[in-house]
Amino acid sequence: MVGSLPDIVAPDLEVLIVAINPSVRSAEAGYSFASKGNPFWRLLHESGLTPVLLKPEDGARLPEFGVGLISGVKRATRSAAELTRAEQALGAKRVARLAARLRPRYLACSV
Repeated sequence: MVGSLPDIVAPDLEVLIVAINPSVRSAEAGYSFASKGNPFWRLLHESGLTPVLLKPEDGARLPEFGVGLISGVKRATRSAAELTRAEQALGAKRVARLAARLRPRYLACSV
């Protein structure tokens, strides 16, 4: 079974980005949004949330810019459609707990 990815969080975040779950490719690489051609890192930079264009392997730097990144469901899949309703419900509770603890200024969902 492919492993999961760690949450990238810190106190006093401006934005906490919530992904549904990691892709198998990202879990294998050990970095979020690692699939070739995934626009996440480029769009994050173009949005102004990061002053530099980060690569997937630079993800641990996100808190330097007040940004955190978590997955609602930790299990990696080829498609989010593979997640069960029970996993999704537990993932929603996980996100609510983390958001309540971290209290970011904004919560953003990445799909």
